[in-house]
Amino acid sequence: MYLEFLTDEEKGLPSINPEARRYRVSYAFDEMEKFEQKSGLSIVDGLTRKQYIEMFNSMMIRHSTTFTAIKTEVRVYLRYLIERGVLDSSHDDIVNSIQFEDMSVDHPHHVRYFKDLLDLQHYIQLSLEEDKSIEPKKKFEIHIAILYLAWYGFSWEEVINVKKTDVVDGGVMRSGELIEMAPDVVSFLEKVKASEGYMQKARGDILRKYVPSEYLIRTERSEKLERNTLFAMIKRLNAVCDKRYSLLFETAHWSGVFYRAAQIEREYGENEFMRRVRDDWKFSSEVFDAEITSAQKLYNVLKDYKFYKQFFES
Repeated sequence: MYLEFLTDEEKGLPSINPEARRYRVSYAFDEMEKFEQKSGLSIVDGLTRKQYIEMFNSMMIRHSTTFTAIKTEVRVYLRYLIERGVLDSSHDDIVNSIQFEDMSVDHPHHVRYFKDLLDLQHYIQLSLEEDKSIEPKKKFEIHIAILYLAWYGFSWEEVINVKKTDVVDGGVMRSGELIEMAPDVVSFLEKVKASEGYMQKARGDILRKYVPSEYLIRTERSEKLERNTLFAMIKRLNAVCDKRYSLLFETAHWSGVFYRAAQIEREYGENEFMRRVRDDWKFSSEVFDAEITSAQKLYNVLKDYKFYKQFFES
């Protein structure tokens, strides 16, 4: 990397304002540096279009709006190199020509979406196998329950408010409606509902008992989680395998949303499904579990959905 960019107060990173924009450029710089380290390539030597696409793929971008934002910040760095004669202007043109549609959802080293519930369960299992605790499935049972609820469309606010009594035969109640779930998921949630805690090695094996609570998602310290605690817990499970499997709330949530949308599309047929999605924003809001209030928002969601659907293309 051209490290002068980090210290140049006139044209480099310190000169970028506001601070939020400077943070985004710094993030993009860090991601480019990681790509160089893993690939053995050097951006200052110039990349081909295919290599630039691979660089963006390595950043595990899931949403078209995120891609557009990161591409903008990558170009800030490239223009800095161009102004100093390190690269010629064609590299800015190449990167500008790359679109979200050029990304690949099925990356060999990273998980961007889970194709289906079995895919999510597969990566959970791989992570549990890496953990060295006494009973990793018990230790991470609350984390897994959160991911399952996210897959089935629960928002984080809804997840922390699920009560044990909401777990019933066939699924979980949400706002008076039964959200049907796979039998093995329901069975797992029933075990979490009845669980007292998990074993942990310290000076001998000790039971980490959950605080008595009416809520399904609880810990040994809290009868009910707050947002930051919930996301921090999920990150701990994701870190077991060095974040390779994207066991994150958002990944599970959007994977589930897009999987169910694909099933609905199969029922309607592609043409009729797309007609209804574009003509009926109430329908599209329900299908994509998002408040579709503008053509631009629908456009962005459909681009993300099309990206996910690469899983089903031959």
